[in-house]
Amino acid sequence: ANNDIVQSAGSILANGQDAQGFGLNINSESGNIIISDATTTNGGVKIIANEKVVDDVAISGDIKITNLQSTGGAIEIESNGTDKDVILSGNLNSTDSDIEITTQGNILQTTSNTSITTASNVVLDAQGSVGSDSNSIIIDADGSVKVDADDVYLSSKNKDLTIAGINSSKLTSDGE
Repeated sequence: ANNDIVQSAGSILANGQDAQGFGLNINSESGNIIISDATTTNGGVKIIANEKVVDDVAISGDIKITNLQSTGGAIEIESNGTDKDVILSGNLNSTDSDIEITTQGNILQTTSNTSITTASNVVLDAQGSVGSDSNSIIIDADGSVKVDADDVYLSSKNKDLTIAGINSSKLTSDGE
């Protein structure tokens, strides 16, 4: 779509931080946000996709991420569009801070070898599902994992998750 924010083939290198302490701060009110192979080295990452209403029509998009790494702060991803998803088709990695994903839709993985990796905590909050029957969310976290969603499908990369809490109508964990 014409309103998509797309970053591909290369790194986003942050030389400084914004007023909130983020090296990469993307805020969109229409279209998809698509991130491929991005790295921040000074400050975390904050990505927000908000819903915009034009002539009584809600406009928003999904957040699609293929390989995003922060080596200097937290990763915060927020999709506020009605039924819009956060779709991971590559690794999401914070070397030293929390990873938080919040969406009005689902948090999905498109491949079985994708993972969320952090030296800290993971918080996943979805109005729909976290993972799916065919592709559970693979997590490798040194800290704890907290999930709030209708359906939860989790896998542990090293079979050593510390669960801080799961609030779900259904729960599936295969321990792989």
